[in-house]
Amino acid sequence: MASLVRRQTFRREHRFHSKHGQLVKVSENGKFAERLDNRQEFNNGLLFSRKTLRDGECFEVVFEEKVDSWSGSVEIGVTTLDPSSFDIPASATALCDGSWILSGSIVLQNGEPIREDYKCDLDICSVGDKIGVQRTRKGDLKFYLNGEDQGIAVVGIPRNVYAVVDLYGKCTKVSISETRNQRGLAETFHSVTPQDELSDFSDSDSISDSTDSGVPTENRAGSDPALASVESLRFHPRHGTAIDLSEDGKVAMRRNALSEFDNGIVLTQRPLEVDEFFGVKMGKLCMKWSGSLEIGVTSHAPQDITFPSTMTNMPTGTVLMSGSGIMTNGKGTVREYGELSLFELREKDRIGLMRKANGDLHFYINGRDQGVAASNTEGTLYGVVDLYGMAEQVSIVESPVDREQINHDILQSMTVYEIPRAFTDDVGQFDELLVFHPICGNNAEVTSNCLQARMLRPAEDPSNSIIMSNRHLRAEELFEIKVETICREVGRLNKFKFGVTVKAPAVSDDQPSTAHLGPSVWYVEANSLYIHSTLHQRDYAPRLGELKRDDRLGVLRTGDGNLYFFHNGRSLGLAAREIPARVHAFVQLDGYVTEVHALKTDEKSMVELPDGVLPVSVPSSGRCFHRCHGRNITLVDGGRRAFRPDPSEEFNNAIVLSSQPLKNGEPFEILLEDMIYRWSGSLVIGVTSQKPESIEFSSTLTDMTTKTWYLSGISIINEGFVFSSNFAIDLDQLAVGTRLALVRHEEGSVDIILDREEKYQAFTNLPEEVYAIFDLYGQCCQVSVNQGEGAISPDSPLVWEQSDSNVSNSSPAVPKQQRNTVPGIPHKFHYCCGSNVSLSDDCTVATRTDGYDNGIIFSSKPLRPGETFEVKVNKMSKIWSGSLCIGFTKYHPGGVSPRPSTGPLPFQPNRVEDLIGQGLWVMQGSDIKKNGRTVKSSYATTLERLGIGFTIGVKLTNECAMHVLLNGHDMGLAVADLPKSVYAVLDLYGQVDSVTVVSSAMNLPEEPLRAPSISSNSSEELDKETDLELPEKQSLFRFHGTHGKNVVLSNENLTARRTASYDHATIFSHKPLHQSQLFEVRIDVLNCHWTSSIKIGVVGLPPERARLAPNASAMRRSAWIIQEDMMFHNGKKIKGKLKVNLDNIKEGRSVGVLIDGDHNVHLYIDRQDMGVVVHDVPSHCYGVVDLYGQCQQVSIVSEEVLGAVGPPEEKEKAALESGLKEHSPMSALPSLGLPSWRCDYQELCARFKDTLSLPDGFFEVSTKLSKCYCHSCHKHRGEEAYSTKGDPPRGYTRPIGWCKFALRLNTREDVIHVLETWNVAYHGTSPGLTRKILDRKTLIPGGELLYGGLAFSSSLQLQDKGHPLETTQVLMSPTIKYAGSDLFCEKHRYTDAKTNKTHSVRVAFQVLVKPGCYTVSGENNGANQPVDPYFENREIEWNTKECHSVVLSALLIKAG
Repeated sequence: MASLVRRQTFRREHRFHSKHGQLVKVSENGKFAERLDNRQEFNNGLLFSRKTLRDGECFEVVFEEKVDSWSGSVEIGVTTLDPSSFDIPASATALCDGSWILSGSIVLQNGEPIREDYKCDLDICSVGDKIGVQRTRKGDLKFYLNGEDQGIAVVGIPRNVYAVVDLYGKCTKVSISETRNQRGLAETFHSVTPQDELSDFSDSDSISDSTDSGVPTENRAGSDPALASVESLRFHPRHGTAIDLSEDGKVAMRRNALSEFDNGIVLTQRPLEVDEFFGVKMGKLCMKWSGSLEIGVTSHAPQDITFPSTMTNMPTGTVLMSGSGIMTNGKGTVREYGELSLFELREKDRIGLMRKANGDLHFYINGRDQGVAASNTEGTLYGVVDLYGMAEQVSIVESPVDREQINHDILQSMTVYEIPRAFTDDVGQFDELLVFHPICGNNAEVTSNCLQARMLRPAEDPSNSIIMSNRHLRAEELFEIKVETICREVGRLNKFKFGVTVKAPAVSDDQPSTAHLGPSVWYVEANSLYIHSTLHQRDYAPRLGELKRDDRLGVLRTGDGNLYFFHNGRSLGLAAREIPARVHAFVQLDGYVTEVHALKTDEKSMVELPDGVLPVSVPSSGRCFHRCHGRNITLVDGGRRAFRPDPSEEFNNAIVLSSQPLKNGEPFEILLEDMIYRWSGSLVIGVTSQKPESIEFSSTLTDMTTKTWYLSGISIINEGFVFSSNFAIDLDQLAVGTRLALVRHEEGSVDIILDREEKYQAFTNLPEEVYAIFDLYGQCCQVSVNQGEGAISPDSPLVWEQSDSNVSNSSPAVPKQQRNTVPGIPHKFHYCCGSNVSLSDDCTVATRTDGYDNGIIFSSKPLRPGETFEVKVNKMSKIWSGSLCIGFTKYHPGGVSPRPSTGPLPFQPNRVEDLIGQGLWVMQGSDIKKNGRTVKSSYATTLERLGIGFTIGVKLTNECAMHVLLNGHDMGLAVADLPKSVYAVLDLYGQVDSVTVVSSAMNLPEEPLRAPSISSNSSEELDKETDLELPEKQSLFRFHGTHGKNVVLSNENLTARRTASYDHATIFSHKPLHQSQLFEVRIDVLNCHWTSSIKIGVVGLPPERARLAPNASAMRRSAWIIQEDMMFHNGKKIKGKLKVNLDNIKEGRSVGVLIDGDHNVHLYIDRQDMGVVVHDVPSHCYGVVDLYGQCQQVSIVSEEVLGAVGPPEEKEKAALESGLKEHSPMSALPSLGLPSWRCDYQELCARFKDTLSLPDGFFEVSTKLSKCYCHSCHKHRGEEAYSTKGDPPRGYTRPIGWCKFALRLNTREDVIHVLETWNVAYHGTSPGLTRKILDRKTLIPGGELLYGGLAFSSSLQLQDKGHPLETTQVLMSPTIKYAGSDLFCEKHRYTDAKTNKTHSVRVAFQVLVKPGCYTVSGENNGANQPVDPYFENREIEWNTKECHSVVLSALLIKAG
């Protein structure tokens, strides 16, 4: 029989070979390797093992870093070649003469594929994955992925092979994962013979003496059992490299927690005994990292172990609880274990473990047994803790556990289901139980759902038997107890105490006597009254001297602060006055009264109330949540706070409502308090006319389809139908600290108010009684109702105010002045910025991407005297110190710097300090500095106290002085005598992570505010203005930072190059194309190795919101792409045989697109207009180019605005604006279709429209969107009569012979995809119904027309012809020839006041209808011939019941 010995783990440390690819850098210890210039080069990254692999030995690496700009990824294999004896090739696939490589899922031998369907695909590996290669004793080649055997790849591999790793493509960095003997845990805990262990190895020189403590020997080093049972646990002095221990070894802390997240392993100084509890209490947390503490047992002795970076990398002798799972020897064995994930631990939480006598290992969280985690854990085991990620400090828990820790466990682990309303306070509409608090003295116990309290050891001193109420007493609320047990032994004195104290249970964990309940305590003892523990009245309660079983004692505080005690329902008289509002009742049991019972509301006595004291009542308040809610909601604070108790595990079933219906004009406001970003989706908000008590709560609010109106994301939904997808607030983009309020108005509408600044109408035509309803869905996990002084008053202006709820208490109380927004040209940031800054939303949002510095940003142009540049703080990062600084500089961003450059690159500042000496005036902290020197100290409140929502700005006065504005409040003169031309400069430093520009570049004359027109060209004028001020002419366009993974931008984002493959190279313009702006690129490089070539077009979404496809023509959302000689819309071909084929464009030639005033897209080749390629695109489109196939590099060509390019009518307009019309050759052309030209037919229709008395607010301000489709105008524009629109696309004909007046639509870019994916149709009506339809914002069903007092002739005609008119449907058609026929359009006689001629006029609507929401049927007017040659008669009529799925887009008028 083999003798028991200490088991040795024999292994050897792998290293990378000193010879490697020319772009590889290997660390000094040979365990880390990375590819240099990884964004410029994708190969020359070969690595080899330092020694040949032994039989059965696995060489494993960890995928550490990657870049997405390349295709391909890590490659691994073996070779018989000695790295030191040959020249290293560029890639592993070029190895020959005895090499076997896995590339993607292809196995190559000497560079030739021999197998193409291997089990794993290395191209899809992610950061953190482990990839290994092994030659078995039989000569088989195997690969491993994350420890799993992927099967035999090749057989017959010779011995003495080197491992090969290629840092190719996406893979830029790897590290060696230490290969060890992969034995199970059970084997580690059992004895083995040295011969068994040594038989696996042959080279004694490669054996390291790293000891795993195995089976206990007869004489384990000085381990006396008696001594071990007494010696308390502490941490061993040998630990991870990042650990510091306290002097007594009880506390462990990870150093440099902000910069390191691992190397934090600590072990106990001795093995754990059977049934011995080992636990730690969580101290500090560092919220910068993910992951948290890991705890378990290991058979490795602390004096012998080689510490890995994390304990999860230990492959032998270890059981760990990590997150919510159990890991054995580095592999997951139990996925979902216990009630709580360790990632959710908070400060003061306790986590521990115990090995039972039967070998079962149990973990405990806050005193709760989580069950069996592992079995058969025999042998010598040490406790191990890994201070990983968030875990920064832990301390060993002493045994036995003291009362403070037990009380803390109760507080942490208790739920509202175990203790009814245990921690709620204040009022609401809840019938909250007033019971005992579970935290009590050491000699007391609370049971029976916190209704029963008893003394544990009556013979001991009663000073440790205090029990308190679970919440404070409300005004006129009676707290009453009943005496359950009396001990009448001779000699026992009545020391029972009953009263109130200002201390709360959570503060009174240690309650030895009433003296420790604070100086403010009032109670009765025997027959005496004590105030502040001092005898006040000796015979206050004579009846209490002889208490009996079933006697009742009560205490009550009135609204005016008077205190009364009661005995068996009778008042004992006034005890004290001016009692504080928040007092808790308490009981001190003694040897006389040993058990009491707290009475519920329906059990309490009918007390005799003193004069003037009213019966207890629960005040009601509409500003709290209703007691009826989703099953995954917990309400606290009197119903004013709602949260999901387990937000990381569940994301739904969290609907809450207001406790009362909304009152007219009274806002119901909530504050978003907490979010968890592991889910998608967020808060949903709305109203419902259902009573909360009658609602059957669904899992999400979007499943409620009855009497409910709500906003989800940007979509307004009612009864399951989306009737608006363009709301101004996107609920999915909200952040912690956001305030949302619902306000109902008398006319039945409800507004949503965002952060007390922005108000938007959300719902209309609501019933009289509606409740606010919220769904704490996805990311949103906690909200609270705002009430009291901080709540919105119905009459208060919507001005943001500083609140303690979303900023620290140290934030400066600076008032924000109420300002009226003046229309102007919005400010933007300059594209030149610090290396750590990302600009988005058309250069109006700046975000620091990493670290704490290199965040300098500038205004896009110099400020004029009298101009203010202001930003709003979006995001803070409290892990850093320091804050934003702001001011002015003479430095010209993007221009030629006067500073001499020491290298070949031009000077580019990254921090504000880089501008010292170039004219710099900034506010930094609370000081004003000029070129780095302080010129004014303590100028204003320090900027280090900025919070989310704060605004900070600088103003250049007319006297050229600098003023700083904080929350709109002018802090006064900062610096005088500045130059007239200075740029605003900010440095996103320290705590401030992101800001948004909120100011405008110029103030316009006062005039009535109008809704912005989608045809506005103010940005175009700004660009012209900017060009005049720049010393050198610059291109109006650059490429956007969002692009395909195979694209690299250079030359200040003016040049784009494809670096790999033939696709994934889509690029966008950095801003939308304004009218008549040519977006043009020059083809620099063609690669004839591929087929096909450049693609170009426009997209209606910002690049950061667009979904990148492998090629542009496959984009399926609001995209119009020209490929070869074809036009694609949302991935489908809609047009072919264009005038030019893009595949024939040679190097040096240019390709461009331009959007004219009629929203048509023109294709340009070498500045020559090739004509319109698509009609009616959105007003805000970005240019898009695809470097596809042969096209490998392009550069942006400087753009000319108007005059040089554009359709004839736009050139005519430019000539008119320049006063050159008489010299323009275009003046002879007919003036059609544009507001500056005259069309008699259009003017006639406009005059008729005026007679309908329709408010101008219904129509688009810009006249460019209103088109005349008379035959002359249509012919001049050269438009096709037939077109398609929608997704899937459906055909429609343009309204030839009609005049179109565009209706005002929401212009937000978020809804462009909705408008562009819906189909176009027409609906005929009568002039008398036009206003009614416009008021409703949708079409009217036929039943209302016929039976609702609105019947007209066409409805009657339908019935006369036998057409079964559906009373709930509306009728439309894709052709105006059918919808505008006599059957549906009533003729109206109109006499023109200008010409006195009489005309027959018809009215119709052009609409957008949601695909799939209508049915197609045949015509019903008995036509024998096709009504429209573009449609068959059997598909010419569309019907729908979903009126809210129809959007009115234009009013059509036809005069005959």
